[in-house]
Amino acid sequence: SMTHCLCAALSCDHGIPRDTPWSQLSAAHKQWVIDGDPDWKGNWNRQWYGLKRFFEYLESKAYKMHIRVLLSKYRSYTPCPTCDGARLQTESLLWRLGSRDNADAVTPPAKRYEPRGVPLPREAFEALPGLNLYDLMVLPLSRLQTFFAEIALPSQTHDDALQLLLHEIRTRVKYLCDVGLGYLTLDRQSRTLSGGEVQRINLTTALGTSLVNTLFVLDEPSIGLHPRDMNRINEAMARLVDAGNTLVVVEHDPAVMLAADRVIDLGPGPGHQGGRIVFDGTPDQLKDAETLTGAYLGGRRSISMGLRRPVVDSTPRLILQGAREHNLKNLTIELPLQRLVGITGVSGSGKSTLVQDILHPALLRHFGQATESPGEHDELLGADWLGAVNFVDQSPIGKTARSNPASYVGAFDAVRTLFAVTPLARERSYTAGTFSFNAGTGRCPTCGGSGFEHVEMQFLSDVYLRCPDCDGTRFRAEVREVKIERLNRKLSISDVLELTVAEAVRLFAQDVDVVRSLQPLADVGLDYVKLGQPVPTLSGGEAQRLKLAGHLVETAQQAASSGQRIARKGTLFMFDEPTTGLHFDDIAKLMKAFAKLLDAGHSIV
Repeated sequence: SMTHCLCAALSCDHGIPRDTPWSQLSAAHKQWVIDGDPDWKGNWNRQWYGLKRFFEYLESKAYKMHIRVLLSKYRSYTPCPTCDGARLQTESLLWRLGSRDNADAVTPPAKRYEPRGVPLPREAFEALPGLNLYDLMVLPLSRLQTFFAEIALPSQTHDDALQLLLHEIRTRVKYLCDVGLGYLTLDRQSRTLSGGEVQRINLTTALGTSLVNTLFVLDEPSIGLHPRDMNRINEAMARLVDAGNTLVVVEHDPAVMLAADRVIDLGPGPGHQGGRIVFDGTPDQLKDAETLTGAYLGGRRSISMGLRRPVVDSTPRLILQGAREHNLKNLTIELPLQRLVGITGVSGSGKSTLVQDILHPALLRHFGQATESPGEHDELLGADWLGAVNFVDQSPIGKTARSNPASYVGAFDAVRTLFAVTPLARERSYTAGTFSFNAGTGRCPTCGGSGFEHVEMQFLSDVYLRCPDCDGTRFRAEVREVKIERLNRKLSISDVLELTVAEAVRLFAQDVDVVRSLQPLADVGLDYVKLGQPVPTLSGGEAQRLKLAGHLVETAQQAASSGQRIARKGTLFMFDEPTTGLHFDDIAKLMKAFAKLLDAGHSIV
């Protein structure tokens, strides 16, 4: 690039060696590269402008998409050089709260923050009473609770208002400590919190109120929480009930179910098979009930992984050395490959940092894929045993309503081929492309194959209306005249999209290509989903299982084409809490799907 050429040419004039690694350059040479020519006069073609001016120039062009993409690759979070990360002006940090005894009880004088520009020797500064706002922000919540419990404010004309403020602060900090967040600080950025920590903070907002005679509706409060933390959440919910409130909790976690006063079990199955109350009673009565939930709670059914795969000396391993990002303490971890490895620990213990911030980016970099910089670590060994890495999380698959489960796993291609070989389709010269709602001449010209019309409402939310021409079926009337017969049932292409996965597997049992793509959907517990359901309408757990089904289809196709059961180089699949939002029976199906991946030579973390 021109920037590189200019820097290389001018560096020789300033005596900067071009064959010396950056780490071995002197401080003056590094400053010249970063800040530019000290005698900068604005001559961009004859003077070195420095990396800082280069990126400042790019920031002025950030309205262009490709410039924003370029800048995103070089951005990172660094402390502000003016306030050292305190976020406040010096004037705001001069005010202090509490006495010297209050301050000494929670933090040593040497660790107290001294604002820039304060004309005091360090010894005199440490002798000041109380703490400033930034000192309070960096205190762990458990110590902050101690500070405000002991603080005594001077008597003023606004005593009642001050006492009310103190009461609110003490109450809110107490609730955060009660749910196990006493180790967090108030200045901790929310982007660095784990899922369980965010969940508990959100719950504190609801559970930490002083309301009475109120109905609280909680949707799976156990998501992302360790069993140790669930007991604290149950205690907080019990306090709300004791205060005269009513709690309705949608939950799969047995700890919450058993703590409830009454349980309503819906079923008996998912999707169209559900919608009925199959049990209404106490948790002890549910254990003996003849429902799926009761069978697992009562111990009559259990979740099994099947055949255990022991780890022996000859088992290949992926070794991560010196992991020390965030709160990780220079860890060295060996992950046996071609096995199911669980990463567990209490919320905030470093699980997501290890897997998402270090291991996954490091593997992507090894395979030459674009990624953010991996977290701090020394070395990654054993990656040559792997052929690829896939991180399967609960993020949405896509925003287009045209994508559906059948097309995602490739089953719709096989279905369209079946329609294309029917006598009526051949007579009309229809091809497989005719039966596509994404392109071709077979889709409805009014709605373009989406089944609905998008009406923009200016200042209101957009409205989606069922297409008046195709009535939501997505295809022309003459294309829907082509039908195939399965188990004495005639189906058009739009009828197939209205089938659930379970119905489609039963009807297309003799069509190998269709069943090979659809069976993994049933294996991961998505047998109740319709083939044509838009992917954006799936929940996070459903989207994650759909991704898993896609990988199972790919594995089955590779095995069918090569005739080999075990892949030469497997893929490492990384799942982020795959059981979130799943019933016991769904987890059992998930374990069977995991077993199929392991049988194919893949690895799971």
